[in-house]
Amino acid sequence: MRIKNISNMNRLSVLNRIKTDLFFHYLPLVFKKELDLKHYFLLIKRINVLLKSFKINKFYKIGKKINIDQNVPLYGTSSFYTYMNRFTNFDSKLVCTKALISITKECSFLCKHCYQKFDEGEDLDLDSLTKATKSLLDHGVTNFIIEGGDPFIKFEKLLAICETIGHRGEVTINSTGNGITLERIKKLKSVCNLLTITLSMNSPIEEDINFFMGQDYAWNTIKHGLKLCKIATVPTSLNCCLHSGHYENGNFEYLMELAKDFGISHVKLIHPKAAGAWLHGNFPEFEASEIDNIKATVKKFNRHRKYKKYPAVTAQVIEEDSDHYGCTAGGSDRVYINAKGDIQPCEFLNMSFGNIKDEEFNVIFERMRSNFNTPGTKWLCDEYSKNISSLHKNDEALPISIHSTEGLIDKWNRGDATPLYYKIEKELS
Repeated sequence: MRIKNISNMNRLSVLNRIKTDLFFHYLPLVFKKELDLKHYFLLIKRINVLLKSFKINKFYKIGKKINIDQNVPLYGTSSFYTYMNRFTNFDSKLVCTKALISITKECSFLCKHCYQKFDEGEDLDLDSLTKATKSLLDHGVTNFIIEGGDPFIKFEKLLAICETIGHRGEVTINSTGNGITLERIKKLKSVCNLLTITLSMNSPIEEDINFFMGQDYAWNTIKHGLKLCKIATVPTSLNCCLHSGHYENGNFEYLMELAKDFGISHVKLIHPKAAGAWLHGNFPEFEASEIDNIKATVKKFNRHRKYKKYPAVTAQVIEEDSDHYGCTAGGSDRVYINAKGDIQPCEFLNMSFGNIKDEEFNVIFERMRSNFNTPGTKWLCDEYSKNISSLHKNDEALPISIHSTEGLIDKWNRGDATPLYYKIEKELS
């Protein structure tokens, strides 16, 4: 699959094309009296507000489809229009569009930051997970990230969930590379809209990778996985949890050189967080000045002509800041199902609103959604990790129980609604 970056000059053309397309796409709703004229123009304004927030993004083509943002399905697919349909709802909050599903905790690596490290319990059975996946589709979720542990280790389960999603959504598979074979990639590609296989590369240096992931074959496993994806013509991306100092010592630039050589479509930067194995601290937390440096670096690689041949870059410190999405946890636009069936606000917030083994998914999901309205400006994983850590130190299993979760959320402050969502949900309603 050919990946081609779109130049800055052509970005405007792409955006205008999308705006024109959506203008005429939704116009028939007015003639069918499914949308009055006032709400039709509010819908167009909502979409334009969203598109304006993508100004730092690098657009790129995957075949004939166009990626404009990692949280939006490829333009040119049916999932793109399903995603945009969320803005036609003026009677209630926007639907959730992204789900992360861990199908197993099993993994051959010992990553220092594993956010399921302290989770206890057996993997959820396939029937329950399949039922929850169907419910997510019915709720309007379009972006599915399937992970583990390592999902390829439980390939039949992975295949079944991908078949369930089929072509109703886009699928990203997070992997260490372990268990990937050419035959398996081709099989997955044949049953669903496989957007990308994402490999974890938390350093550009082989020794650092092997140390961080706890096995001396980690680097070679990642490289082999990337090679097989290229042969199978499936796009690849990287998840990178770079540590403090990597953006100052040249390691990030080196990583981007490797990504360009590997033919990577997209690099996602994940900042270290107090969750899972790092819940109790002792991790390389970024200073405010380092976060500013990351933002400047991402902008440089995405928008400067010098770096036009490099992969697109996104960073959670940008996606989750007050100028963009903010914290979208809790089904406001993001939900996480861990390997044993707990419904969590996100993978970095080790709290449960219930388990699929005990209750229907829809009951748990709506309970959680009722506590998470418009996405906020506070990073809950940072704000409340100490509370969760204290409970865990007092022998409570992770994620913390629904009882402890309810006690915590009664007192917390999610911050103001992010301007993006406030404008869409409040001002343009």
